[in-house]
Amino acid sequence: MNAIWEILLNLGLGAIFGAGIVAAIFYLLRGTVIAVITEGVKHSYAQALEDRKSLLAKEIESIKTALKFSEVRFSKQFEALVALRRLRRRVLPKKWHPEMDWSEALEDIANKFEEHIEQLENFLLEHEAVLPTPILRRLENALNAATDGQFEFDYDSKDDTSRPRAEALKLANKFYDGIMAAIKELQKRVDDHMPERNA
Repeated sequence: MNAIWEILLNLGLGAIFGAGIVAAIFYLLRGTVIAVITEGVKHSYAQALEDRKSLLAKEIESIKTALKFSEVRFSKQFEALVALRRLRRRVLPKKWHPEMDWSEALEDIANKFEEHIEQLENFLLEHEAVLPTPILRRLENALNAATDGQFEFDYDSKDDTSRPRAEALKLANKFYDGIMAAIKELQKRVDDHMPERNA
């Protein structure tokens, strides 16, 4: 009977000892697995963080470039606005008598079509690249009106003079309106970048 107990005791101790070894191995493996997973997560997080930093750096550079371009465009559009207002002042005739009306002003504009065409072409040569398409179209239409208007004159050979026909006056009005519309639209775009001006 003692032998049976001894065998059972040896088997029990062996089982306990074996279970202890298995538990120790499991505990060591568990720690190693957790360490490996932790290192993997840290590495993935660090890599994702570096990727995000790199992406943000590229986005910041892109925004800086866009901002610089926007500043330059604003500056050039502001210069164009000043030049266009100066051109309008040259186009609009000074009053030569107190009762001067708009039809007389249009006649003066029509009589100087050639001069106005040259001034507008010079303006476009200098500022065309920064003008938004709608403004450019308005100015091109104004230029076309002045160009067509040059051919709407009656020539009097007796006193060697020419007088603008009604069509020339209509085209002079279209020319002036085109410049004014371009100024208004360009002024709005400039004002959009200068909110304090609207206050």
